[in-house]
Amino acid sequence: MVAISACVTGSAMFVLLAVNATQENHHVSGEDEITIVLLLALAVGLFGTLAVMFRHRMSAFVYILGAGVLFGFVAVLTRIIGRHLLDPNGHFLLNVQWYTVVAIAAAGGLGSWFVQSAYSGGPPDLVIAGLTVIDPIVGIAIGIAILGELRPDVHAVLAIAMAVAASLAIVGVIALSRHHPEVTKRKRDAKAAASRKA
Repeated sequence: MVAISACVTGSAMFVLLAVNATQENHHVSGEDEITIVLLLALAVGLFGTLAVMFRHRMSAFVYILGAGVLFGFVAVLTRIIGRHLLDPNGHFLLNVQWYTVVAIAAAGGLGSWFVQSAYSGGPPDLVIAGLTVIDPIVGIAIGIAILGELRPDVHAVLAIAMAVAASLAIVGVIALSRHHPEVTKRKRDAKAAASRKA
């Protein structure tokens, strides 16, 4: 209950504070878009490698973390594509970069597989809590760090409060992944099976 409360409180506070601290960038440059795509390619490579090398040993939390990070990037790139489609130059689909579409497809596919793997290896409420926390944090962080969406008049106290809220939400997810009744039961069952084999 404490872990769930931390997830809900932390993520809600972070999003509410972010609404007051950020402003949408309506003119995303090509360099910023490429930077996001390259970072996403790095994330896909990293989590894809982990999935291949440690497929049978990865915990549900790692799958949730990967899915949350990938879907955070997908959300930002989808918003950028939406801006391209609504550009008043009238080019519509011709404004959309092919590498952005490929990046979204790759991240969406791997992220969806991570979600299914997390569901098979952990309780559903842990998966939902993790995605609800990690996805918006990553999306907002990209907006602030790369797209320059942080308002210039944001006070340091607000920025610190956002960091504290994000940390609280992440700690809640980690605690939930370790102390969820279903997770602890699986650990006990695994230990009992190992001791019987020994």
